[in-house]
Amino acid sequence: MKRVGAASVLVLGAMLAPTAAAQSLLVSYSGGTGGKGYGFSNTEYFTAEVDAAFDSVTMTANLNNLGQMMSYDALLVDQRWRTGSLNATEMANLEAFIATGRKVVIFGEKVEGNWWQNWNTQVMQIAGGHLDTASNQDIVNVVGADAILTQGVESVRTVGAATVKGGTAFFDRNFATMWGANVLTVMDTDVVDDRYWFDQDNAVFSANIATWLAAPIPAPSSAMGLGLVGLAALRRRR
Repeated sequence: MKRVGAASVLVLGAMLAPTAAAQSLLVSYSGGTGGKGYGFSNTEYFTAEVDAAFDSVTMTANLNNLGQMMSYDALLVDQRWRTGSLNATEMANLEAFIATGRKVVIFGEKVEGNWWQNWNTQVMQIAGGHLDTASNQDIVNVVGADAILTQGVESVRTVGAATVKGGTAFFDRNFATMWGANVLTVMDTDVVDDRYWFDQDNAVFSANIATWLAAPIPAPSSAMGLGLVGLAALRRRR
């Protein structure tokens, strides 16, 4: 389902869009509880940025169909609310997709009691890291550099983000993390929430996430070479 966002929000995404981008994106959607997630009421600005970065965006309720997944250039996996989880087939399919070298963004969420605990644990199992603690620090500052993700970003506002151990951290509280060359985990959906869009550099960072997801990875020219790069990255994360 292709969505169209507000024109006023698309300017930043258009400015940052790469000259060659992935054409199609599959979104494993959140279900929309609380308005959270791509395509829902509290995330309209981020939805517009994603739509601007890709030629087509399709939403799916689950990741059980590996054939469907493999027909897309990139994958965005939203959190599934407080007690949501991935089944064994979805976990295996995600690992298979990552092994191709194609880009994946996975959203986690703050931990409140047992809420999101299982989801966040699964996200780290896929990435190859470990959960740390919930962050009580609302404003986090950039400490790592990436040509796309941290461009124009000094700090962002989080709302009790989960933090992790491992990967390549971009902020002084490790809630947004690169694993290998093609997997980005963001452990707080409030970063891309409309309510905090104009706080700190949240709008820029959110637009950068969409731009990064659509940008091609420098890789061997052959499909086989790309697959080997993805497999190697997955094994390193494990």
